[in-house]
Amino acid sequence: MSTSNNPDAEQADDAATRQASSETDSLSITTEIAAYWQSLTDLLQNALELVALEGRLAALTVTRMLVCGIGAATLVVTGWLALVAALAVWLYHRGVALEAVLLGIGFINALTAYGVWLLIKRLSRNLSFAATRRQLTPPPSQARQDGDEQ
Repeated sequence: MSTSNNPDAEQADDAATRQASSETDSLSITTEIAAYWQSLTDLLQNALELVALEGRLAALTVTRMLVCGIGAATLVVTGWLALVAALAVWLYHRGVALEAVLLGIGFINALTAYGVWLLIKRLSRNLSFAATRRQLTPPPSQARQDGDEQ
């Protein structure tokens, strides 16, 4: 007796084939999800590692920039002192009293420092985030209306 002539056997074979196929599909989907999850965690781990490395690079770069800035500021100050000293010596050799030379140079330095201080004071207004605070804070009339409604 052959199983190919028996309709019940053919149906049983078809059912077994469909079940095996369904289990294979289910196993394949589970494998795909696991692979996707692994890829996602790898991507996140790589991204975090990149952020850490770039943060370290940024910190080292800022440190180097500060050191270079301090060095440049030191050179500017010493250069300014040399120019002022040369001007003082030149004026003294031209017959201007030493007291007057030193007083004049001191006054010019103080006046320049005051001008720079005024500039810094004016520029500091840009650090208050005024537009952002205006955007985030409701106008006084609206704030009163909101308080009345509660």
